Amino acid sequence: HARKHQSRKDQKITLDIGLRRMIESNPSDEFDLAQMDEVLRDISNSINSEQGFYEADNYNPSIPMQPRYDEHVVYNLERGRRGLQHQTDANTKIQDKEYLEMVDHGLCMSLHQPWASLLVSGIKEHEGRNWYTSHRGRLWIASASKPPSEQEIQDTESLYRSVKGIQVFPLTYPIGVLLGSVNVVDCLPQEEYQHKFQ
Repeated sequence: HARKHQSRKDQKITLDIGLRRMIESNPSDEFDLAQMDEVLRDISNSINSEQGFYEADNYNPSIPMQPRYDEHVVYNLERGRRGLQHQTDANTKIQDKEYLEMVDHGLCMSLHQPWASLLVSGIKEHEGRNWYTSHRGRLWIASASKPPSEQEIQDTESLYRSVKGIQVFPLTYPIGVLLGSVNVVDCLPQEEYQHKFQ
């Protein structure tokens, strides 16, 4: 009864910063230490009592209960792991580019909005970087956490309206989320890209 009507200054509160919420501790949720000691004592007694264990319904007498340590098994397991590591390293050097395009390696690139959503929706077809990548195939696109200004959105949409004639744009430009994926077909140096596409 005293626990139920305790002062609020003695009450425990948990702050979940990630989810931005406060959780009040309910006295009925807390364990009674005396009850906890009794439960632990019962568990310990039942574990240490072989007679009680072997009389239980879930005991199968045909299965030996004492595990045996076998160094030979551990040695073979470690040797197998080392061999597997060498095998994995050798398998990463794939020369079939078509195969690489079919496999999802889980690579992700972060872009600021509104360009991230425009790239995933197919409105923006090319993305420029000053570094080369040999990656081909699926590339996941995430939006950065910086929110775009209304002016940036309007300027970008009006550019694609005038240059490509596009009229339908994403309704929202969410930030800090995984938006989707694109298919990387090629990665060109700046000079070659300008010659080919401009």
